[in-house]
Amino acid sequence: MFLNYFGAADGALIRAASTQTFGVVKTNFPSGSPSFGDNVRIRSSVETESNGFAGLVGQVYGQTTPSVSGVEVIGELESDYAINVFFEDRHESLWFAPALVEFVDHAPGTEITLDGVAKKWVRTENGEWHEESVETKSTKPWWHFWN
Repeated sequence: MFLNYFGAADGALIRAASTQTFGVVKTNFPSGSPSFGDNVRIRSSVETESNGFAGLVGQVYGQTTPSVSGVEVIGELESDYAINVFFEDRHESLWFAPALVEFVDHAPGTEITLDGVAKKWVRTENGEWHEESVETKSTKPWWHFWN
């Protein structure tokens, strides 16, 4: 399963910290689909109405090729592509057919942080991720290992 967290383009080169080639990403994901971090609304359909998902707003957490990943998808797939939506109120993440997922906005202000990395990425109104430095809160020198 490939989750396109940072909007890597089809065939994009992924590089490790050493800048040596790590691998080539090949996806069949449609362009223009909601992407990681976007806020979306679930459209009304027989499946979404009966399960209580119609009209819910959530955030895109990933995308996949169901024939490879084997995930259970809500709705009828027109292609081998599904979108994962997380609903904060329900503490639940589900896979939907793209036809059931309606773009709301790019969730400006959403932040991504990684433990041990003195940076954060903040989502802008146009959907880009802006990288910012974050100050560490260490009160002792890096070489001071005791107390």
